[in-house]
Amino acid sequence: MKNLKPLILLLIIITFLILFKIKRFELLAYYIDDFSNNLEGTYSWLLGRPLTYANGFGKMIFAHNYFLMPILGLISVWGGIYSMFILYSFFIFLMWIKFNSFYPLVKPINTILFVLLFLNPTFLWIYDHPNTGFCMEMFYLPFAVLFALALKSKNNSESIFWAVLLVLVREDGIILACLVHLVAKAKSVNFEVLKLFQTFKISFILWVLLFFISIILLHFRAEGQHTFIRLAAVSLVDHLSEPAFYFKNALIFFQAILLIIPIGSFLFFLVKSNKNMFILFILSNLVLLILITFQGVKYYDLPFFADISATWSIRFILPYSLSISFIILAMEHNNLSSFKNNYSSLFTILFLFMIQFYLIDKFRNDVNFKSTFNEVYKSKPYEGVIGYAEKSDIEKIKELENCIPKRSNVYIFDF
Repeated sequence: MKNLKPLILLLIIITFLILFKIKRFELLAYYIDDFSNNLEGTYSWLLGRPLTYANGFGKMIFAHNYFLMPILGLISVWGGIYSMFILYSFFIFLMWIKFNSFYPLVKPINTILFVLLFLNPTFLWIYDHPNTGFCMEMFYLPFAVLFALALKSKNNSESIFWAVLLVLVREDGIILACLVHLVAKAKSVNFEVLKLFQTFKISFILWVLLFFISIILLHFRAEGQHTFIRLAAVSLVDHLSEPAFYFKNALIFFQAILLIIPIGSFLFFLVKSNKNMFILFILSNLVLLILITFQGVKYYDLPFFADISATWSIRFILPYSLSISFIILAMEHNNLSSFKNNYSSLFTILFLFMIQFYLIDKFRNDVNFKSTFNEVYKSKPYEGVIGYAEKSDIEKIKELENCIPKRSNVYIFDF
């Protein structure tokens, strides 16, 4: 019964999070078109439309390698967005269960660790994904951590399974999977550079080859249209001579670094000091921070550029997922003695936890933790939506939907 208590607690927490997300949806807090595009893209092929087709975007697979998207359609075609909220939360719950098998939450010290890693403000921000609510990239976090935990347990079949899912999410999932794999190998050789080079060089070459194959496949499948990567590169070249371009992107890059510092700082309290380990943490995160900053360049000419660049939750999820995976891999299995020795530093850890609230609120226009919880608690429709749909409006929309043929190329998003 004692071992069941943590599982019951985790089930209560994830149920609360699911209900919170559903409530946010029903209060119209998720209104950005990425939401409907990602959902429609999952089941379009099951309704006689092209693969990953969204009414507001077209074929989403032209922009990215969304190979996981049509697979999820087998669920979303029946359960709509609610099924996607539940599926995503199921993988989060599975991640927690797996973590509990390494660090049982019956120990108070492990419970503190769990809160630091999985219930911190950054996690809540990413889980909510303000204004959008659902995006394929949200799966990066549970898949990356589950991949790390499988590598930690030296379970090859599980490792392959989660690595494949990471790759199927999108092409940059290959980079994330490669870096998580690199950290696991580095830990196995105690972060010794020469040994790491000897043991990981073949794996690294294979990961690089897989990434290039993915990009080539994306290019040929685009049918003459510009891919996301090409559009970002074109935007980069177009603005290279503008000083403001460097300043704005440097500022956002710096903000992303500040957002990751509180998470990375937990390493000092959870893992015994190792200079090479901290260097690898910095370098691996820099790779992803540069990547997500480059991705944001595509939208440089838009007025809301800063909102969908490197500090956008769906981009920032890449370095965040790597950082959590890094900490888990770097820690000793079922041994937090180093954390116990730093118990006197609890105030610093609490500060690093709380500062995340301030940084996210400061850098993100779409986040206000106080307003969000207040809206959900009072069942108040999201203030960002003007003229939100009344019950009569929804009934009219559903009547219109029934008039449109099932295999029409135009269809109503199922509220």
